[in-house]
Amino acid sequence: MAGKSPTYDEVVHAPAGMTEILTGSHRLVNDHPPLFRYLLALPLFFHQPHVPFASEAWTTKDPVDRRYDFGRKFFFGSGNDADDLLFTSRLVVVIFSLFLGILVLSFSTLVFGRWAGLFSLFIFVFDPNVLAHARIAKNDMFLTVFLFMTFYQLYLTIRENSTKNLLLLGLVYGMALATKYSALAVLPIILFLLWRFQGGGREKKIKRIFTAFAQCLMICLLGAIVLFCSYILFDGQVKEYRKAFSEQQDLVKEYTLVQQAKNLWKGLTGGMRHLEEGHHAYFMGKMKKTSWLGYFPLAFLIKNPLPLLAFFLFAVLIFLFEKRDKKEIHVFLISIVVIFFLFLVFFSLNLGYRYMLPLHPLLAVYCGVIVAFIKERKKAMLTAVFFLLCTWYAAGSLRIYPDYLAYFNEAAGGPDRGSEYLVDSNLDWGQDLKGLKVYMDEEGLDWIYLVYFGQDDPLYRKIRFSPDLTSFSLRPGGRDVIEKAFVTAAEAYVKEKPGYFAISATHLRGVYLDNPEFFKYLWDKRPVANIGHSIFIYRIL
Repeated sequence: MAGKSPTYDEVVHAPAGMTEILTGSHRLVNDHPPLFRYLLALPLFFHQPHVPFASEAWTTKDPVDRRYDFGRKFFFGSGNDADDLLFTSRLVVVIFSLFLGILVLSFSTLVFGRWAGLFSLFIFVFDPNVLAHARIAKNDMFLTVFLFMTFYQLYLTIRENSTKNLLLLGLVYGMALATKYSALAVLPIILFLLWRFQGGGREKKIKRIFTAFAQCLMICLLGAIVLFCSYILFDGQVKEYRKAFSEQQDLVKEYTLVQQAKNLWKGLTGGMRHLEEGHHAYFMGKMKKTSWLGYFPLAFLIKNPLPLLAFFLFAVLIFLFEKRDKKEIHVFLISIVVIFFLFLVFFSLNLGYRYMLPLHPLLAVYCGVIVAFIKERKKAMLTAVFFLLCTWYAAGSLRIYPDYLAYFNEAAGGPDRGSEYLVDSNLDWGQDLKGLKVYMDEEGLDWIYLVYFGQDDPLYRKIRFSPDLTSFSLRPGGRDVIEKAFVTAAEAYVKEKPGYFAISATHLRGVYLDNPEFFKYLWDKRPVANIGHSIFIYRIL
C-alpha cells in the first residue's frame, strides 16, 4: 500500500472530509454523502495538517476543478507529508475491510457451518478485487461493508421478524445510504426478500405484500434519518475549535437544517444528473458516454480469477440439484446477486468493475456451500479438484502482488493485455507514479517524457520530465499536458534525441482525449517495461 500513489479520486475525499468537519460546508463534494469522508478525515487531525482554505482552490467556482485543485494543494502544495496523510486515511479502509472479513466468516459459518466459514474467509482475503480496493481511500469499500451489513441484518430479520432487528436493518442501511446514493438500488432487493420470506401461505398473499411494503417503508424512513444526520453531524462543533484550524474567520458559520436539507437534495439530484448525462468509458477499443449491456458481464468474467468463477458455478449447480429443504439460503443469496447484477447492467454507468465490489463478500459466503457439500459426499476426486482450485486461486492472487487493481485472469491474457479490454479504475487509476520514480532510479534515468493519467504530482515525486509543468504553467492530467508531452517527444524524435516515453494505459487507449486514437500507433508496439501494468515505457531511438 505504501508503494502506491494516490488513485485519481483519493486526493479529493480525505481533504474534503476535513473541510466538512471544520466548517460544516459540503461545497467540495456534493454528489456523494459525507459519512465515508468523515471516516477518512478524522485520523488526519492527529497529523495536524495545514488545510489550505486561503488558496484559490477553495474559492473557485467550478465544482470539479475545485475539489481536485484543493485536494492536490492539500497533499502536495501546503507543506504536508502527502504519503503519511494518504497512508493514514487508507488505514481506515483497511480496518473496515478486516471487519468485513469477520462478517463474511460469521455469516458463512451461520448458514453453512464452521469449515464453510473458513473457506469463505479464504475466498474473501485472496480476492484480488477485494485486495485492490481494501487499501484505496474512497467510498467503494465502505459501501461494500455497509451493504453487506445490510444484507446480513436482513437475513437475521427474516429469521427472527422482530422490531429490534427491523430497526437495526434500517440503521445499517442508512449507513450505506450515507456513504453512496447508489445504495438506493438495493431497496427492490430488500422489498423482494421481505415479501419472499414472509410467513403464511398463498391465501395470505395480499397481507404478505402489505407487510413487506410497510417494513420497507420503515427501513427507508430510518435510512433517510441516518442520511440526513450525516449532513448535520458536525454542525454542533464549538466555533473556537474550528477557528483553530481555519485561516479565515468567515469560514465558520452556522448552517440551518433547511440549508443542509438543500445540500442533501443537491447531492442526490447531482448523482441522478450524472447518471443521465453519462460518463466517458472505454470498452474493448471503443469509447462512448452511454453504457454497454456487455460491459459488466465481460468485466465479471475477466476481472475475476478463473477458480473463483468455477467455485461460483459449482455453488449454483449445488443449488439446482440440492434437496428442497436446503434451498432457502441459496434463494436469499442468489436473489441479491442476480438483482444487483441486473441493475448494474441496465442502469449503471460503465465507470469500472468497482461498482460490482459489493457482490464479492456475498460470493465468498455463497461459495461456502461447496465445503458443506464436499463434507457430505466425501469423494476423493472431488476433494482433490477442490484443493487444486484453492491452490490456483491463492497462487494467482500472490502472483499479481502488489498490483491488485490491474488484475485480469488468464482467459483475458493477464494484466499485460488488460488495457485491450478495460482501463481507468479497472487497471490504471494513477496508482503507479511512485513506481515510475523507482524504475527511473534503478535505470539511472534523470528525466523522461511523461503522459500521466492521475492526480499524483510528478514534481513532488522528484521526477524530471518533459514537458516541465513549471515552465509551461500546466497542471497534471490536463489535455494540454498530453498534447504538449506528445509534441515534445515527437520533436525529440526528429532531432534524434534518445529518451524514454512513459504513458498511462488510460491515455494510451484514448480515454478522455478529443481524439481517442491519438496514441493508436503505440497499441501494437511492445513496451520496454511496464510499471504496475498501468504505465508503459517506450524507448525513443
